[in-house]
Amino acid sequence: MDSTCLHRAHSNLDPHSTQTRVAIYTRKSTEEDLDQSFNSLQAQRISVESYVESQRSRGWTALPEAYDDGGFTGANTDRPAFQRLLRDIEAHKVDCVGVYKIDRLSRSLHDFTRLMALFARHGVTFVSVTQNFDTTTSVGRLTLNQLATFAQFERETIAERISDKIKASRRRGLWTGGKPPLGYDVVDRALVINETEAVQVRALFALYLELGSLHHVLAEVQRRGWKTKTWVGGNGRVHEGRPFRRSLLRSHLAQSIYFGKIPYKKQLFDGVHKPLVDQATWDAVQAKLRVRWSELGSRSGSEFVLFDGIARCGSCGRKYGVGTWQEGGRRRAYYRCRTAHAEGRNACPHSTVRAEQFEAFVLERLRAMARDPRLAREAVTKSHEASKARLPQVEADIARVEWQRHSFDQKYQRLVRETHGGRPKTAALRRRLADLNYRRHETARWLAQARCEALFTRTGPADADVLAVALGELDRTWNGLDFVTKKRCLALLLQEIRVTLPTRQIEITFRAGGVKLLAAEAKGPTS
Repeated sequence: MDSTCLHRAHSNLDPHSTQTRVAIYTRKSTEEDLDQSFNSLQAQRISVESYVESQRSRGWTALPEAYDDGGFTGANTDRPAFQRLLRDIEAHKVDCVGVYKIDRLSRSLHDFTRLMALFARHGVTFVSVTQNFDTTTSVGRLTLNQLATFAQFERETIAERISDKIKASRRRGLWTGGKPPLGYDVVDRALVINETEAVQVRALFALYLELGSLHHVLAEVQRRGWKTKTWVGGNGRVHEGRPFRRSLLRSHLAQSIYFGKIPYKKQLFDGVHKPLVDQATWDAVQAKLRVRWSELGSRSGSEFVLFDGIARCGSCGRKYGVGTWQEGGRRRAYYRCRTAHAEGRNACPHSTVRAEQFEAFVLERLRAMARDPRLAREAVTKSHEASKARLPQVEADIARVEWQRHSFDQKYQRLVRETHGGRPKTAALRRRLADLNYRRHETARWLAQARCEALFTRTGPADADVLAVALGELDRTWNGLDFVTKKRCLALLLQEIRVTLPTRQIEITFRAGGVKLLAAEAKGPTS
């Protein structure tokens, strides 16, 4: 008799025991002969029992538990006896699953390969008594790989069918599901205007055209206490509305549904629902959004500022973001509190400030520390206390990044070997190699700085005189340095800057390692 036997990944049995407990699973799609004295489920079981009996010399024994699913399709795994079998497998009550044919277990290739992975995790083998399928051989392993390929093909085909169906529905202007937009309810899978919410949506468009600024509209919306859509999902779960943020406000103003269109990828189709705003209002809002976006920060601006990644808001503690705008033919940068930018002035009172003003304020405080020993001593003491409190996290980060760097090195070397040490033939491979190389160097640079900082933190605080020397040397050479060198020196010297703009308060935390290294450079080589 032919057999199918998937070699177990690891055995649940006692290493000194040869017993193999076989669970016999049977299934048929119809219920036609289930009430007869002898039906196909019984025939399947007798066939498997006969095979198990033939393997008695190997310690095989059939479990008395009946796993019979009569009248259940093999297209899915939603079968009571089958689910009971899976629970017994997870409870380590089964060593092998026996079936009459593979399709009794599953008719879905995707489900079958997933089940084989589950069996392997629990050390369970699989046998089909009427088919020749053995993965202990190279041909068997090839067959299993082919099954996995077909399962992937099946999933992709289903995804394509769903995508085609969504596209066809949207071309007809139909709502295809998901979170309903503010201003509409879903009734019988169609968008119906919610009059209460529709008033808010129309007001959002009118306010933006009147005020011309998302920040001003956000402040007014927050004053009125408006929130995003509250809706109920298909599973009955209630999704409460959230307070508006700048990004949510902008996304609402950009929704084409509000002027009667249904979007699909980059195309718009006429919807069957009623619009909330007219075409002229929609076009005017989109034009204004595009202009403001190009003026106020389509680029991050990090390459134009000195303290990107170092400066934090003294009120809310979040890092300052950086934006740019065009003025007089030049691109200028500014710092902004991320909380105030996203959630409005009610969340944080800070506003934006020009980069040159912000940086001049910080640099003047650094020069004052170089001149005043008292300010330098206070800064050194606070910096050391902050570094000591941060040391456990820094050491944990070092261990994590060391593992990342090792992983990048391995991937980089493997890719080099695959290309035989030469130039990769495709642009994608070249980009991958360049990206891995960049990550290797960046993690190495971060590790060197973090290890240095941890070492100097353990040895005690820097001397105030040492800080004064470092700051004095930086001030003396400042005008002769290029922008990139200035930024690197500040990143080496400064751990964090907290600035409270309304009160012009500033707290500067120094890196102990950076202070000592810059001071050593200022003193020059020792004889």
